[in-house]
Amino acid sequence: MRLLGGPSSETYLWSLRYVVLLWLSLVCRIPFDLEQFDEVGQHGRTANMIESIAKEYLDKAGLEREGAAILLARFYTR
Repeated sequence: MRLLGGPSSETYLWSLRYVVLLWLSLVCRIPFDLEQFDEVGQHGRTANMIESIAKEYLDKAGLEREGAAILLARFYTR
């Protein structure tokens, strides 16, 4: 799964990916059920997508890794 489709493969757009990861980490801090965004019969899909996006960027160098780590930390503590 790629974050933001095309821009996720462009190296010069690292700042955009970093900001999106931080934005997702802020969304994880809001106390609501993520399943309300899932379609009928797809329980946990939104949560799984957030987790897989963050895990994809843990192996990147620089701020993308830090953003992914922050996102996972906030996601797991909710």
